[in-house]
Amino acid sequence: MQFDGYQFQQQPLLNKTLTKLKSVPDIDAIAFDRQNNLWAGSWGYGLAKIHADSGKIELFDGTSDALASPFVQKLFTDQQQRVWVGTTEGINRYDEISGFSRIDQQSDNLPSRRIWDFAQTTDNTLWIATSAGLISWQEDKGFAEPLFPHGSGSADNVIRALQVIDNELWLGTSRGLFVYQPEKQRFSRIRLPDQQALPVINVLSTSVDGNLLIGTFNGIYSVDPANRVFIKRFQQHYVELEHINVRTFFIDKSQVTWVGTRESGLFFKTRQRGAFQNTTDPALATLQSNITAPVLSLLAEPDQLWLGQHGSVSRYSHTSQQVQQHSMPGRVNVIRRAPDNVIWVGTDNGIFHYDNTTSQFSRFASPYTAIGLAQQNARDIQFIADHTTIINLWNNGVLLVDNQTGAVRHLLADISQNMVGDAIQAMLVTADYIWLASRLTGLYLIDRQTMAIVPITTVINSLLLSPDFTGQLTCLAHAPDNTVVACSEQGVLRISPDNGAVRLIDNDAGLFGKSLVGAYTDKLNNIWVMSTTGLDVIKPDGTVAHFDQVDGLRSNEIMFTAVAEDQHQLYFGSDAGLELVAPGQLLQPLPAVAQAITKVTFDQKPATASGLLTPLESVTVPADVSRIAFHFASFDFNNPARNRYLYKLSGYDDNWQQLNNSNIASYTNLAPGTYTLYMQASNNQQLFSGEISQLTIEVQPHWWQRKTIQALFLLTITGLLSYLVKSHVSKVHQVNTLLEQAVAERTTELEHSLKKQQQAYQELQQLDLMKDQFISTVSHELRTPLTSISGALNLVLSGSLDDKQDKKQHLLQIAASNSQRLTLLINDLLDLEKLSASQMVFSMQPHDISAIVQRSIAENSPYGHKRQVSLCYIPAPDNMATIALVDENRLLQVLANVLSNAIKFSPEQGEVKISLQQQSTNLIIAIADEGPGIAIEFQQRIFQRFAQENASNTREQGGTGLGLALSQELMHAMQGDITFVSEAGKGTTFYLTLPLQA
Repeated sequence: MQFDGYQFQQQPLLNKTLTKLKSVPDIDAIAFDRQNNLWAGSWGYGLAKIHADSGKIELFDGTSDALASPFVQKLFTDQQQRVWVGTTEGINRYDEISGFSRIDQQSDNLPSRRIWDFAQTTDNTLWIATSAGLISWQEDKGFAEPLFPHGSGSADNVIRALQVIDNELWLGTSRGLFVYQPEKQRFSRIRLPDQQALPVINVLSTSVDGNLLIGTFNGIYSVDPANRVFIKRFQQHYVELEHINVRTFFIDKSQVTWVGTRESGLFFKTRQRGAFQNTTDPALATLQSNITAPVLSLLAEPDQLWLGQHGSVSRYSHTSQQVQQHSMPGRVNVIRRAPDNVIWVGTDNGIFHYDNTTSQFSRFASPYTAIGLAQQNARDIQFIADHTTIINLWNNGVLLVDNQTGAVRHLLADISQNMVGDAIQAMLVTADYIWLASRLTGLYLIDRQTMAIVPITTVINSLLLSPDFTGQLTCLAHAPDNTVVACSEQGVLRISPDNGAVRLIDNDAGLFGKSLVGAYTDKLNNIWVMSTTGLDVIKPDGTVAHFDQVDGLRSNEIMFTAVAEDQHQLYFGSDAGLELVAPGQLLQPLPAVAQAITKVTFDQKPATASGLLTPLESVTVPADVSRIAFHFASFDFNNPARNRYLYKLSGYDDNWQQLNNSNIASYTNLAPGTYTLYMQASNNQQLFSGEISQLTIEVQPHWWQRKTIQALFLLTITGLLSYLVKSHVSKVHQVNTLLEQAVAERTTELEHSLKKQQQAYQELQQLDLMKDQFISTVSHELRTPLTSISGALNLVLSGSLDDKQDKKQHLLQIAASNSQRLTLLINDLLDLEKLSASQMVFSMQPHDISAIVQRSIAENSPYGHKRQVSLCYIPAPDNMATIALVDENRLLQVLANVLSNAIKFSPEQGEVKISLQQQSTNLIIAIADEGPGIAIEFQQRIFQRFAQENASNTREQGGTGLGLALSQELMHAMQGDITFVSEAGKGTTFYLTLPLQA
């Protein structure tokens, strides 16, 4: 099998005679020699040599050559690049000078001729593991006397594996693990603690961190070779892949460890996995394995760890290793310890304090009651040294609470009214300011001296901080060198208040994360950026690395600001529970690795031989090929999906193109000629190599594109033109006759045209009548809110309510509400007009529909909260394709219309469920409510303009009747559709259908 990071390809390695056998030969060993020829040893069918330059297969089967036995157990390439072959009946060696030869002779005193493994120490001594002991071989001395780790004559001296570490020879037998020191000629046995039995050892290797890997009949063990002790793995077990028969190890150049098993397939471990999910605390490991629901907030203290989830707070003691759980109403957003040592918990339903005496939580309502505010969402809580507590109320601004006097100030209380949907997403306290990151209107600063809001532009004037550039801000965090980081839709903003500098770290700078949700600076000055696609870490030297499930995370979706750190490690909350990270165990990024153009296809059919062992240098493209595809590979196997490729085709384009989510570049209908394809590849952290791979491409012309054929064709055309000129004169008279006939036919056509014009005139009259009806309907819809606005304002201006402020405020609210209704009506009418006139511009781009749906849910949640209706998003399966070509803003507009209708017609405490489904090549967004359903007689005209159901329980909900008509037009413009299914009394489900991107 051959693997390029994207797919496995099976390569036939034996000759035609053997491939006709009914039984499939087992390939038990492979090795490369100095010439890059591939050697493959089979069980019972000999040894195959695949020549790198030609792909020719040469077979040694032991009948007419020096191969000791056709049953090959081990291949080994020594320090001189010679290939050693261990069989069941002896030893062979190959080098390019002397060729293939037999090493052992009948006169040699070998304990057994069944060879299991080879190893070589720095003195060029070759060590050979046999079924009855250990032997060594030197070029000038031959074989030495055999050695027996279990003592001479013991049946346990079956040595199956060897490995050299620091010039010491480690060997695994059928009954144990030993280390042999050649200088002292002494064996030492290494045992598992508590006299545990070690399974039969199959293979030994050296891990990325220098430990000894032991592959056994029952999983993998590790030994610290310096201290000669077995290493405990995750959850305090000594064994990984327990109950699996491990047969081979291979560590590639990107430091990925591959594990071949007997019957369980292939496993791999990336180089960074050791930094994730490891803990020396078995109780904490058990706690982590028991937590499968999202962890939404964290507080790490020297002796305990607090975890907030939906509906509960858990307290884990490192000392007692016990867990206490407390129920909470709703989502737990933040857990903080105040300067007076009181634990504060902020939830969607208010604030709670923890009483150490009773070990119970109690509601803390003072900040709300002081200003007459109902208990509500407390998104974050911060404390500053002057006895002030800051509470983020999200879409209701922030509260500044004086803990000594109890006085409360409410700032930015109208943030969501000034701009619908705006909210404070995050806050941060620095020496001079309280930083507030909003959802739509950018950054706010509160001066700690005056407690007044000051514009960010008075401190830092940068276009990078403009709300139009940043989009939604989602997090704030301290960073090294007295800087602040902010998460935006464009990436991470590194802000320096000292000099006003602002730096953007985005995808071009190596940031992989999408939908950033939080940031944190650890004790090593690494900046961790949390997102829905994993973790990015910005190291002190400026390099960026990305980690996800492949690297050891339990989930890629990290929860909003759920991060904490103690002396033990770093903790993150994800939608799968608790993530454990040891920053000190992160390995340095690898340099760029090797690359290759692995395959070329013509019209989706392979055009190059499979199993190439040398780089492809040239390819000839037949004339009838319309599409050429080039497959690239970067041999960093840590996470091939993160590898990137640059390419250009000289003679076609001079600029480098980048592949971000693919390894295939394709061209269609290339003109005949000679081209050169250039390619550069990066590793999984976007570090590109200096190497440039080249491929010469010769596109052959069609037969009619050859110069000789074109010249002959030109002569033929010239003769034909001469003949046509002569015949043209004789046909002029025939043309006159035809013209007379044409005039008669045209007269008949004019008569038919007049009839069609009459029909068109009648249709225009009908359209004029429809226009009058449309104007009448619009006038009615405009008159109703205008009447309300006029009436309310006249009453206020009359002065009769000057002493009735409550009634005056109520009338003004009526006027404002109806003004907003007018605005929405006019905007919908303008959009419908643009669509009808085909003047609306769509920006169609490939987007992750799941991300757009989640954004729309977040934007419409405040409306749902207001009407006491919850929005429940059901994530799509990991293997579902969710990329479609849409205009993101227009799709958000459709989702807003449908979601607001679903909320509007849902009962209080109801639920709207949103899910993604795949149907063939289409992606479907399903939005289901629990409302009264749509009457059958109204379903036929639900998508008509101004269509509204007349039933009182529906009409009283409000609305213009334009939303669904506009939504249908927008979906059709994006090549999609909108449909629904409704049943009286059981709710309605709308389906938004979009074609998946091919």
